[in-house]
Amino acid sequence: HFFNENTDIKQIAVSGNRIGVLTNAGVALVKEGHLHAQWITQQVNVKQLALDGNRIGVLLTDGSSWVKEGRWDAEWVAQANGISQIALSGNRIGVLRPDGLAWVKEGALGPIPWVNVHSAVTQMVLSGNRIGVLRSDGNALVKEGALGAGWVGQSSGATQIALSGKQIGVLTMNDLAWVKEGTIASTGWQIEHSAVTQIALSGKRIGVLRTDGIAWVKSDVSAGWSQSRTGSDTVALETARVAVPRASASTPPVRSPLRKPITAPRPPLPKGPAAWTR
Repeated sequence: HFFNENTDIKQIAVSGNRIGVLTNAGVALVKEGHLHAQWITQQVNVKQLALDGNRIGVLLTDGSSWVKEGRWDAEWVAQANGISQIALSGNRIGVLRPDGLAWVKEGALGPIPWVNVHSAVTQMVLSGNRIGVLRSDGNALVKEGALGAGWVGQSSGATQIALSGKQIGVLTMNDLAWVKEGTIASTGWQIEHSAVTQIALSGKRIGVLRTDGIAWVKSDVSAGWSQSRTGSDTVALETARVAVPRASASTPPVRSPLRKPITAPRPPLPKGPAAWTR
């Protein structure tokens, strides 16, 4: 059952028992606990909001990034300036600069050295000890372990990358959502859905937003799809929660055109390690 959590929002984030929304006015709000808990204003002039565990991160419209840890009323700690994206996972913080340089640091919120993990990046995702990047040439790469570990090519012609646990998802230019489980070198890709504009992963859950604005979710790669909401423009997942902003209940449920995963050849890989250097 869906609950109307807020209105006039442009981004939603979920992590554990926390829900965060970013309003069109640039106000970041977070609630903790049950779905009817009170919203708490976290920051204004916000461009992006990130949640993970007991950390809350914001990217402000001036390009500065800030993270707090612990209670929702904890003090903000400055991270980096002149950035275009922020990502959180565990004790890692990642930032992406407008020039395509992706930086990650590991540990406390304070002044710990940043590590430049890749260049020519348009999207960066973090999950546990994995880092994923989408390059400007459409190559999706993932590394696992230490920040200095080597990259493994996942797909070319990609428009989005998603990570969660042992799952890797990519959205390709033909609007196909692909997911694989296991090692980062695994070739066991499956086409999960077609006509997709966004893919989201959490635990074993997979969510897709179709070009018709309908959000679909499945419990794992072998399960069937369930329609979550219509009239959506994004989808966010947590282990036990699904969040879809700007949903409309007026459109009746329809049957997904792709109820079961189709085993297919893996997405095309980048041509070689020369394309994967920093």
